[in-house]
Amino acid sequence: HSLFGLAIGKKYSPDTWIPLVNRCAQFDLDKLGKASIRQILVAVQALKLEASDVYEKVSHECPVISSIEEKQQLDFKRTETPSKYQKRIAQLLPQNSFEEEKAIFLYLVDFYFPISNTVFEVYGPFHYLDHSGQMKTGNTILKERILTEMGYTVKTL
Repeated sequence: HSLFGLAIGKKYSPDTWIPLVNRCAQFDLDKLGKASIRQILVAVQALKLEASDVYEKVSHECPVISSIEEKQQLDFKRTETPSKYQKRIAQLLPQNSFEEEKAIFLYLVDFYFPISNTVFEVYGPFHYLDHSGQMKTGNTILKERILTEMGYTVKTL
């Protein structure tokens, strides 16, 4: 969780990342839960996108990063089904204008509009820390930021 916090806060110093990544290396990756592996991977990918020079140094000194990246290829598939609300929105959108449940990078987005390179996400309660819909979770914030930095326009409802 510390790596994830660093990524959210955009704190990209090799002196901070290397000890934390090496601490992750002490754990058996096969025994870590999918959510933990995903958080580590998302943090490392944020580092790669936003501070490639730091990523190169950290990945060189911490070989566990390649293990984490390989593991990601195996088991990050979405298990949830679209919500009734998301299904209703899909019915209202023009046919052939979007792709539903599109895989982009490490994420599965609700709707992708290729003509405008826009991602549209339908956010339920799991995307927020509170019930007011005002405070997004760290996962949600980082997902939006990474997709935006990759050149996608991100819209939410």
